[in-house]
Amino acid sequence: MRRKRGEEAVEYLLPELEPILADTNGVIVYQEHVMKIASAVAGYTLGEADILRAAMGKKDKAKMALQREKFLAGATRRGVDPGKAEELFDLMAFFAGYGFNRSHSISYSLITYQTAYLKANHPLEYMTALLNSKAGDFDKLKLTILDAHARGLVVRPPDINRSGTGFVVGDLDKREILYGLSHIKNVGEKVVENLLVARDEGGPFSSLLDLCLRAGGRDLNRRVLEALVRSGACDSLGDRATLLALIDRAMDRAAQVRREREQGQTSLFGLPTDGEGNGGAPLPAEELAPVGIVPAAEEDRLRWERELLGMYLSDHPLRRIADTLRTRVDTAIGELGPHLDGLVVQVGGSVREVRTVVPRRSSTGQRMAFLQIEDMSGSCEVVVFARTFEECAALLHQDAVVVVRGKVEAQSRGDDEERGGEPEPAKVIAEAVFGLDDARLLTWRRNATVHITLGGAGVPMLGALREALERHPGDAPVVLHVELPEKVDQVSLAEGFGVDPGPALERAVCALLGEGAYRVELRRERAAPRDARRPRGRNGSATAPPP
Repeated sequence: MRRKRGEEAVEYLLPELEPILADTNGVIVYQEHVMKIASAVAGYTLGEADILRAAMGKKDKAKMALQREKFLAGATRRGVDPGKAEELFDLMAFFAGYGFNRSHSISYSLITYQTAYLKANHPLEYMTALLNSKAGDFDKLKLTILDAHARGLVVRPPDINRSGTGFVVGDLDKREILYGLSHIKNVGEKVVENLLVARDEGGPFSSLLDLCLRAGGRDLNRRVLEALVRSGACDSLGDRATLLALIDRAMDRAAQVRREREQGQTSLFGLPTDGEGNGGAPLPAEELAPVGIVPAAEEDRLRWERELLGMYLSDHPLRRIADTLRTRVDTAIGELGPHLDGLVVQVGGSVREVRTVVPRRSSTGQRMAFLQIEDMSGSCEVVVFARTFEECAALLHQDAVVVVRGKVEAQSRGDDEERGGEPEPAKVIAEAVFGLDDARLLTWRRNATVHITLGGAGVPMLGALREALERHPGDAPVVLHVELPEKVDQVSLAEGFGVDPGPALERAVCALLGEGAYRVELRRERAAPRDARRPRGRNGSATAPPP
């Protein structure tokens, strides 16, 4: 872009490159560029050039070594300086490592522009469509819902009186997205279809019995009703515990009413049927409710949501301790990915699953564990080797809140030469596991620096900015980037202006200086090679790293 705007000179490493790269201002962009350069500079046929492109795209070291030798030999025969030829080959390998062919690049660019436009200008409709596209993958669905929440949208739990089959737009003024009924576990598409037809024909359902009468049948069985109630889809009809206690009674009465209608008798409630065999108004659910039912506890409501929807929607059990947990970690689970591969992070959340095993190669019979931990941004696998497991075994039970320090492993899989492979879900190899109230965490601090960009228009806000920083004291140093007409001055504030880098401070700074003025830089250590950290056991197998 700098070359296109005239801010940087367009240069070509060799004269042969100008007719190939003129359209892209001298920059290798497409895979076709690599093939044409190999042909023009080293005498490759197009078939040979395609083999070179594939080797570069897959980063196959053995094939790349052979291709380097062939390319340099061909370029030298054509009178190219060997040093220039080596520089060009390295430049081609750099771009081909992530380059696309031209037709794909143009198509993807167009799609990217279109989706960015929709996300910026029609976020409610766009995010609704995106949620429907991710509905089969709960991890991706959860991240998309978090993205929607970050944009001021609200994803509501399913509602039999408002939801559709998939995700649909709710109240526009409230910026609502309604969870789809067909995405509730144990609720089939046929049930949802019958339910929506009954709702369209007769209006909203007024009670559980009304639901059983109008949408009931072979498909609306007890298992389906329990799923609808526990997931929150029937919250408009009453408390979940009360509705669960009513299911059998409502189903029995609905079956009786249907039998009487078929026989043309007076309805069960003493109301005559009309000429078409429709019974009178059903008995309200409150008159059916058993006495002494205790309302469903919040913990039960959330657990049911997670079981049936794959995530928490109405609330999150970690919300009450979110501020405390944030001070104990340097990375949200949703942030884990290939960019952190090999780095040491500190993450925390609830233990959702614990699986202990004795490795087959173990000479001592010591156990290790595989955990699934979850915070409000996502979930990940944690591998706890034997020595670490011995230290923290008492902490590892379902629903325990723990903090894990360890190395990120996030590799790519597959041989897709254009996409570089689908990323594997990131996991953490635990070096230590702590309880949330562990004394060692009380003195731990993130290695973070807060960067604040201050444009010329923001200079009058310095007083207000100082007050905002003083309201959020902490240990993180602050660096101001003052934008001047000719340059950007970098000013490091004194230690007395250290801050606690959290969402509250970010909101305060952005409210004063605008979006993008606040950035947190985290410095993480690179983990030592696993073999160096874990001594070998007597049988040659690697043992667990020390805590």
